[in-house]
Amino acid sequence: MSEPKRTLQRSFKIFWALFRISALILLVLWLMHFPGDVYLRMLDYEFSMTLGFALAMLLLILGVLWLSLGVIRSILGFGTFWKQRRLRKNIIRAHSFFDHAVISFFSEDYASVQHDLARAIKYHPSREALYTTFAAVSALNSQQKDKAHELFFKLTQNSTFAFMGYFGLYHLCEESPVVLLEQARLKTDDHPWILKRLLDAYCEESHNLDALLKAQQLVHTLHEKHLFTKEQRNKSSAEVLWRQALYYQKQKDLVKATDLARQSYEIDDTLSGPAIFIAEKEPPQKAQKILLKACAHHPNPDVTTSILKCLPGTVETFHTFEAELGSHSHPEIQFLLAKLAYQAQLWGRAKQILSKIDESHYDARFYLLAAILAQK
Repeated sequence: MSEPKRTLQRSFKIFWALFRISALILLVLWLMHFPGDVYLRMLDYEFSMTLGFALAMLLLILGVLWLSLGVIRSILGFGTFWKQRRLRKNIIRAHSFFDHAVISFFSEDYASVQHDLARAIKYHPSREALYTTFAAVSALNSQQKDKAHELFFKLTQNSTFAFMGYFGLYHLCEESPVVLLEQARLKTDDHPWILKRLLDAYCEESHNLDALLKAQQLVHTLHEKHLFTKEQRNKSSAEVLWRQALYYQKQKDLVKATDLARQSYEIDDTLSGPAIFIAEKEPPQKAQKILLKACAHHPNPDVTTSILKCLPGTVETFHTFEAELGSHSHPEIQFLLAKLAYQAQLWGRAKQILSKIDESHYDARFYLLAAILAQK
């Protein structure tokens, strides 16, 4: 609360207290000058008193009633009082054990952590899920994987901490986490982290067409929930389609594989996999355009190999790639230019380009080309 507002409230309380005191004083003074008479008749008896005395008696009776009710309430609630007191003491004990567990955790005394958290749960059961989370992390850090698995699984049964349970089980999972993440998706109401991990898990199941089809649906779900931008959706869709193309290629269904690869390339023409696949089936001029763009966005040995395989090693080819990629400092692009210069028999230019590459990026291909050029 801001200071001006606090000051205003304090001023209002003082004003209200002064107003009540002033009203009481005025009432007393008025009754002293104009006492008035009050008559009370009950059971053939008649009582006569002043107005001030009558008000005093009324206040006294109300006060006695209020005190009596307070005593009765205390007697009836005596057991509840002690229960609340015991509960407060237990909560203080639980907090003390938890604080000690935190200190032990940072001291890497994981055995003490487990012991203290068990005591904390005993004294404060309503915080069991929180303490169990900490205990599971402690067990994971101490390499007690079975214990950590047990505790994380226990958390999955708690609606509030289900995500933490599945998060831990995901990191403990040594096999495909698809089934685990599908369960987590249902229990955590499509948590964003779970959905994205599930998409990755589906994509890793490259031998399973059903998983790849589910991945394609999940990409659209992520976009509909505003968890993916349009660019992210397109990139992920293209990657999933490319994985489906690879699946059909392994099944030797080249027609279906080519169709899916083209769909992937149409969505994202910077992916190297579909670009290579399509370029190998196109004439050199079109293949050059496709591979040039793929190399500019994702330079890697596969793209380099495809360029050297699909395109003629002419001076024209070298000049085309040098004009487009000459400003790039990526070692793979520089190696490609050196190799194209070598194929075009531009020995000096190939040596010059290769010398610009830091030797820390060399692999067997670089050393082989350097050895060949040294003989020219």
